[in-house]
Amino acid sequence: MLQRHWPTGIARRRLARLTAPGGLVLDVGCGDFRKAFRYLYGTKRSLRFVGLERFPDATIYGENDIPADIEATGAFRRLACDIEHEPFPLEDDSVDGIFCSHVIEHIENKPRLAREIARVLRCGGYAYIETPSPRSLWMSPRSRLYAISYPAGYPLNFADDESHVGAPLSLPELEAFARAANFETVRKGHNRELGIAGFPVYALMFAAGLLPVFPSRLRGLLLGAGWWNLIGWPEYVLLRKRDTPHSLG
Repeated sequence: MLQRHWPTGIARRRLARLTAPGGLVLDVGCGDFRKAFRYLYGTKRSLRFVGLERFPDATIYGENDIPADIEATGAFRRLACDIEHEPFPLEDDSVDGIFCSHVIEHIENKPRLAREIARVLRCGGYAYIETPSPRSLWMSPRSRLYAISYPAGYPLNFADDESHVGAPLSLPELEAFARAANFETVRKGHNRELGIAGFPVYALMFAAGLLPVFPSRLRGLLLGAGWWNLIGWPEYVLLRKRDTPHSLG
């Protein structure tokens, strides 16, 4: 049975545990690799990573260097690729896992992205995709709290981030998008770092972010992370590429 209330960290780490030791993981829209480093490399240190970003040393949000502690592992390398329009610079069936966190909401042609993910992932390999859910529409765009949370990296409404395109996908829509690219769902749910057991912590974080006694950056982190976790702002699917290929055209 699909467990919809897994803590987010467990769902992400599950990808690492399902990937063979020494396996190559593709981080699509990798940024500075912090999430892959924390959740995947931190779970299985034999894994290797290649990341794709629009520019060699920057993302759509600006310059983004790989932190020294991550680069020092020798396990991470970043390639430039416009994933919206260019094929991934990788061979068919060449990676053992895929990590794609908060990327597809920036892509107009989502089916093409799914086909590229399926093309480079070996049969039987696993992919983790995370994206804003329709719950990201619950707070009004540019609300009074937007000025606090957004500088800390937490849009409260899907439209607060102007690089988002279209509308957020529901879980059934996300599954259908993946199923058309030869994937089956292993786990799915709305993301909460500590699962549903963390509700008191999320509420406390959100309330603390409303208090002007804290520095602005800390307020944004507390308020944004509290809200995201309270409502399950993002959603995820953990997918397995079917062993029997079918046409992806």
